[in-house]
Amino acid sequence: MAQKRKLTTLSLAEKVNLLRIIEKGEKKKQEIAKDFGIPASTLSTIIKSKEVILKNFNENSATRKKMKPGEYSDIESCLLKWFQQCLDKKISINGPILREKAEEFGYKLGHVDG
Repeated sequence: MAQKRKLTTLSLAEKVNLLRIIEKGEKKKQEIAKDFGIPASTLSTIIKSKEVILKNFNENSATRKKMKPGEYSDIESCLLKWFQQCLDKKISINGPILREKAEEFGYKLGHVDG
């Protein structure tokens, strides 16, 4: 019976590092995949998604592993802008305040809570 492979999820920083190694051309792709503990098909997908990975790396957290947007990305972007404005004004924000503001933006943007 074949041994089950452990799922390896790379962060954006690891994917960018992997892409830089490929660009240098010092190692074969098979060796790189083995070093990172990923199958060759995953390496191919990372190479094909290079532009998206680099864009997300520059715009988002480098430790992030998934690039899928949230269910309510419009609320998230409004909340982020509001949060940054509060930080600029040195206003203290906690979890309940953030949640209340998210609900307010959701209501204003037409998201009905079921």
